[in-house]
Amino acid sequence: GGGELFKVAPFLQQAAKVLAGAKSPMLITRASGRDSGAVQPLVDLAELLGMPVFESSLGFVNFPQNHPLHARGDVEGTLPDADVVVIMEVDVPWVPKRTGPNEDATIISIGVDPLYSNYPIRGYRSDLTLAGSPKETLTALVEAVKQIGVDTIAAKGRIEQWSAAREKRIEAIAARAEAGKDQTPINKAYFSRELSKHLGDDTILLSELGVDTSQIEFITPGTTYAGSPAGILGWAIGASLGAKLAAPDKTVICTLGDGSYTFGVPSAGHIVSKIQNLPVLFIVWNNGIWNAVKSSAKNMNPAGVAASTDTWAFTNLDQECNYEMYCQASGGYGERVDDPAEVPAAIKR
Repeated sequence: GGGELFKVAPFLQQAAKVLAGAKSPMLITRASGRDSGAVQPLVDLAELLGMPVFESSLGFVNFPQNHPLHARGDVEGTLPDADVVVIMEVDVPWVPKRTGPNEDATIISIGVDPLYSNYPIRGYRSDLTLAGSPKETLTALVEAVKQIGVDTIAAKGRIEQWSAAREKRIEAIAARAEAGKDQTPINKAYFSRELSKHLGDDTILLSELGVDTSQIEFITPGTTYAGSPAGILGWAIGASLGAKLAAPDKTVICTLGDGSYTFGVPSAGHIVSKIQNLPVLFIVWNNGIWNAVKSSAKNMNPAGVAASTDTWAFTNLDQECNYEMYCQASGGYGERVDDPAEVPAAIKR
């Protein structure tokens, strides 16, 4: 029972007391949704506390993104003022160079290996460390917090506050897509909005830099996956074929940049797709650049030589390359779309 659990888990009981008394709690995750059973306990804890849930990046469906307490990924405006910060199954909850928690805040770490002991260097503070399954840990925390009791009026106020913030964010996201609908080259926000109209419980999206995920609300576990933080470029082609093997009745959609598509060895991917009868919709965002390389260099050295001279070695690609022909060569259907007005019909095809 719960009482017996708390007797042998004093840190969990202490964490529950801290959360129950929090005035401005927040939670950051990346991969707690690896176990789909962890989603509902996280919803229960967030609603109980009026606690926003941030995703440092989207690895799985960790929390329904249509929920009023889903706060997307920008922690910079919230983290310094939070009095309790829960970091769960996330290796890089924030970038220390940009932001950090208040020194008086309590940091609670949750995860199978919450301190990432196999990482050679990782310097995130943890005041209370709860090692174990997120599903079981969250379930126990919900029970413990209920036994302690919370200020329900304050929690309700926080829910209303974050709900209003979410509505404003959604309006801005929608406006960005609408503003780009006639742009050439095709605007990624607009394209992503059009793609989102075709996504649901019967689809699986694997995105490797080829789509603006802020335009999409993932609600059901198992409808999207992203690559490991250990390395992503070249991951999605093979992963999408694996997803189709695992879920043959689902429509699998793989979105990539032109650089990551090249890293994924598309010729081999399309041949396997043909031979093994694994149909996947591959969408290649051809922006003529390895932007992952450029943006990483720019973020690490914003005042460096490359940034000051706007010279990015080994990042330029040929935007005229006909990537659709890789698919055609293996007997699949491929087309190139340059006109934004053709996007809705092309996605349907």
